Amino acid sequence: MTEPSDEKPPAVQGLSASEVLHLLEDYKAAPSSATLDRLAVEYDVDRTLIGKLVQFVRAPEEQPLP
Repeated sequence: MTEPSDEKPPAVQGLSASEVLHLLEDYKAAPSSATLDRLAVEYDVDRTLIGKLVQFVRAPEEQPLP
């Protein structure tokens, strides 16, 4: 079993780093299935890939900083 820190984020082909950041910020502002659908259309990216990406970067708010 791999440690979470060993996992690689899903690759989002065709988007710049700033577009990925905006996508994640949009989802964080309204985390819902409808938001995933809208972002998939807006950024022309597979909805499942966006879902995997937001799951990868999401961390519990109560997680202590190192």
